[in-house]
Amino acid sequence: MSSAANFFDFTVLDSVDNEIPLSTYKGKVVLVVNTASKCGFTYQYKNLESVYQGITKEYPEDFIVIGFPCNQFGSQEPGSNAEIQNFCSLDQKVTFPVMGKINVNGDKAHPLYKWLKKEKPGLLGLERVKWNFEKFLIGRDGKIIDRWASTTEPEKFQNKILEEIKKTAA
Repeated sequence: MSSAANFFDFTVLDSVDNEIPLSTYKGKVVLVVNTASKCGFTYQYKNLESVYQGITKEYPEDFIVIGFPCNQFGSQEPGSNAEIQNFCSLDQKVTFPVMGKINVNGDKAHPLYKWLKKEKPGLLGLERVKWNFEKFLIGRDGKIIDRWASTTEPEKFQNKILEEIKKTAA
């Protein structure tokens, strides 16, 4: 983690354990969200998809949402990676990538999330994710632009995403 300079320096596992270098998304504005299928905020999958579709319709090469399922909050993501993918694609109609299940807090937190929390601490400077559906906005340069709590729906900061896309348009 200490050698990572930005978001694009990390590698994650997709839902079938293939390594995905986040450099794959270099040049895009990225919204990172820790997700869960059985949470009171699960409806935000549809909100995220709506924002994703709306933005990529106008800027198809400039934006991506990446979901990271996590079972650390109330055991609200108990399913296997295959079950999570089925839920996301069939029930929620999600088309953005949803990676393999990870931990976002604690000793076993994924290095990406350790970095995200260190670079953009939460309320009172705490380096932890409070609940499912926290969101981190990453600029094209791989640096964190902003962070939002679970209670903040994606539509509320859609303009911030668009501003970043327009500000850094290629």
